Parts: sequence; C-alpha cells; structure tokens
Amino acid sequence: MNKKKFLSDTILGIVASSIPLLTLQFVVFPLLSNQVGENTFGLIVTLIGLLTIIASSFGSAINNVRLMLNSEYEREHVTGDFTLLLWILQALGFVASLVCVFVFGNSFSLFGILLFALIPVINTSTAYYQAAFRLEINYKRILINSIIESVGYISGFGLFLVTGYWQFIYILGFGFCLIYHACLCNPLIRESAHRTHLYKKTSRNLFVLVLASFLTGALAYIDRLILFPLLGGESVSVYYVSTLIGKMIPLAIGPIAGVMLTYFAKMTRISRRVILHILLLSAIAGAIGFVVCILLSSPLLSFLYPSIAGDAIQFIYITTLTGMVNMICIILNPIVLRFYNINWQIIINAINLAVYLGLSLLLLNTYGLMGFCIGVLIATIVKFVIMTVVCLKRESPA
Repeated sequence: MNKKKFLSDTILGIVASSIPLLTLQFVVFPLLSNQVGENTFGLIVTLIGLLTIIASSFGSAINNVRLMLNSEYEREHVTGDFTLLLWILQALGFVASLVCVFVFGNSFSLFGILLFALIPVINTSTAYYQAAFRLEINYKRILINSIIESVGYISGFGLFLVTGYWQFIYILGFGFCLIYHACLCNPLIRESAHRTHLYKKTSRNLFVLVLASFLTGALAYIDRLILFPLLGGESVSVYYVSTLIGKMIPLAIGPIAGVMLTYFAKMTRISRRVILHILLLSAIAGAIGFVVCILLSSPLLSFLYPSIAGDAIQFIYITTLTGMVNMICIILNPIVLRFYNINWQIIINAINLAVYLGLSLLLLNTYGLMGFCIGVLIATIVKFVIMTVVCLKRESPA
C-alpha cells in the first residue's frame, strides 16, 4: 500500500465528506429552521432521517458490493447485473418513500409527495455511480462531486424560498451530482441491464449489505422516529441540535472508512497488530474530538440555533461521547466487512438495534430525554465491544 497515496486520499475523502455536511448543518438547516419554526423543522428532520435510511441503505450497499466484486466481473468480462439491481433499488426506494410520507407527512400536497419520493431514487443513483471514482481511486473527482452537491443544496434552498418545497434542497443537491456523472460519461451509467451468471452471488451479497445498511441507518436516525410520535416535533428539534456537534466528526470520518475499504479490497488478510494500531489511533482521535466538540458546542449552537440551544446544551456531554464511540465503530467496520463473514454485518447491527430500542425506550419512559440519550450511549458501547471482539478474537481468514 502506498502510504502517501492513502494519506492524501484520506484527507481528500474527509474534505469531500465535510463540504456538503457543513453546508447542510451550518448553512441550510439553520436557515430552514428559522423559516419554518421548531415544530415543522422537527417534522422535516424526521422525514430527512427516513430518506437517509432508505437512500443510504440502498446507495452504500450497491456501491460497496460493486467495489468488492468488481475484480471478479472484470475477470469474467461480464456486465449488466448492477444496472439491473440499481433499477430494482430505485423502484423500492420510490415505494418506501411514499409509505413514509403518508405515515409522517400526510399534510403534503401531491406535488410535494412526488418530490419526496424522487429524492431516494436520485440519491441511490449518485451513490452507486460514485463507485466508479472509488474503483479508480480518484478522490479528486469525489471532492469535485461534493462541491457540486453543496452548490446544489444552496440552490435548492433558494428554490425553497420561492416555492415553499424544502424537498428541492435535496433534489438539486443530488441532481447536480447526477448531471456531473453524466457529463463525465461515467462508465457505470453506460452499462447495459441484464443478468449474468454472477447475478445470484451479487444479489445475495447486496441483500445482506442492504439489510445491514438499513440497520445501521435505522440506528443513526431512529431517534427521530421514536421521539417525534412520543414527544413531538419540538423535542426532536432539541435532541437533533444536542447531537449536531457530536455527530459531525463520525460523519466526517466516514470517508476514512471508505478509503480503507477501497484499499482493503486489494488485500487478503489483516493482522491483529494492524487492528490494534487502528484502535489506538481511533481512541486518541475520539478523545481529542470529544474535547474539541465540548468546547465548540455552546457558542456554536447558540449562534446557529438560538431558540433551541438553551434546552439542548444539557445533553451535549452524553451525545458527544456517543458520537465518539460511534466514530471508532465506523472505522472498524471496513475491517469486519472485508475480512470476516459478511453475515457479521447483520448480526452486529441487529444486536445493536435490539439493545438500542430496549434501553432507550425504557430509560425514556423513566428519565425522559436524558434517559433516552443514556440508552443510546450504552447501545453504542455494546456495538463497539462486539466489533472489537470479532476483529481481535482471531487472525482474519485468508
């Protein structure tokens, strides 16, 4: 592995991930909150969580499966399965989003429902097409893609001010990326759609990763789905703001996991020593990140969300610690995904979800929103322990 190339790709990946994230969290969402009020903003945040669960489950799964199996397709000189599977995922995303909007957003107009349902379709496409950049290990194009995505978000917010449809924020954000892929003549777009002899294996791996990604996405955003019906939109807004800083670092660190998987795809095994080094560096980064987040939280949240920050600050220490533990889990996940049985993806996330739901609901009922935060922290620690045991129990299989 070229260490300089890995480091430069990691830095590019972090920057690429941070640009659209910062644009949404520190520009678009605060402005949107001021425009619509706390209760409506809580509903929008809940719906965005649902969209993210759907789109990230499908998009990240097909992206990672393409990365993992691409060399096999190249050896066999066949194509077609992934385009067909992409169409299936797009259709499922469209239907799933319609169900979600009827459950949570029944006040939408017909046009608003259509716009909402289009978001996961476009997002799944752009997430898959970005696999071409990862296969080339071309993180400069990923960075350009992220800048274009951010421009789309800001343009979409401008269109929201004119039309009143917040969905345009995401449609233009992902839509601009789709146009970028088309202009580059992305080779994945040009692939035909038909089944090959590898379809069964590919679809099986995709199913496992979609399920695992769904569980991961549900764990990341289920807090809103629990709190909104039980406590209302204002409590969702308070909790969202309290987790904002703590979730920023794990989300920004996500590209490191992507770069790791890109390079791990070319390896057959990994040693305990390397895993221990990764754990140590992650723990140090988590400790530094915790201190930085705590120092920044009060002034930053008071500036961005002045009407909500006062209620949110009391939860900052617990939600930030949860974010840092989750960051380490994100870094460990490519190791588990690449070097151990793929079924661990489902087992780990299923256990995590069960603990999460049991503890968070129990403690929410007893101690309110603070109890909910503690339950989420414990569930995240349990996930970290399981992943560490899986990675360190034995040497990875060849």
